[in-house]
Amino acid sequence: MANTLASFKKATITNVEIINKDETNYNFHREDYTGFTGELTLFYSEDKYPGEIYAYICGEDDDLKTSCGTIKTDGDTVALTTRNTVYTFKIIEE
Repeated sequence: MANTLASFKKATITNVEIINKDETNYNFHREDYTGFTGELTLFYSEDKYPGEIYAYICGEDDDLKTSCGTIKTDGDTVALTTRNTVYTFKIIEE
C-alpha cells in the first residue's frame, strides 16, 4: 500500500540517467522514456521501503513505475534517485 505525496496533471521525463550500470541490465530500456509525457503521481512506500518515494507516470500509450528512492525538487523540476537510476521530471501542469 502507498500514500500519495503529490499528483501532477502533466509532466515530462526530461532525463533518465543510469547510475549503476554494473548492478543490472533491466534499466537500460528506461532511457527510452526520455521525453515521455503523462500524468505523474509520487507515492510514499509503506510496505517494502517505508518512507521512500516512487513515481508513476501514465501517458496515452504507455506508463512507467519507478523503484523507490529519494526526491529533490527545484521549482518545476523533480529528480527521483533510485539505487540504479536518476529520473528527472519537468512539471508542466499541476
